[in-house]
Amino acid sequence: MGDGAGAGADGSAPVESGGGWVVPLVVLVAGMFMSVLDISIVNVAIPTIQNNGVIDHEASVMLILFYPQSLAGDVNKKIDEIRALYNKRL
Repeated sequence: MGDGAGAGADGSAPVESGGGWVVPLVVLVAGMFMSVLDISIVNVAIPTIQNNGVIDHEASVMLILFYPQSLAGDVNKKIDEIRALYNKRL
C-alpha cells in the first residue's frame, strides 16, 4: 500500500486546499441577496406609491410583474457583452 503520502487520513484521495471557489461563491451569494432585497424594497414601497396617487392599481401590477424581469434583462445584456469581449480576444 505504500506510505500513504498525499492521501487523506482514512486512505482516501488527497484534498486540495486551494479555496479558489470561496470568493466567487461569496460574490454570488451577495449578488443574489442584493437582488432579492431590491425586489423586496420595491414590493414594500408599492402600497405607499399607490396611496399617494403616483400610480394606479394596473400600473402597480405591471411594476410587480415586470420589474424583476427588467433586472434579468440587464443581467442578460451584461452576459452578452462579456461573451462579445471574450470572443474578440480569441
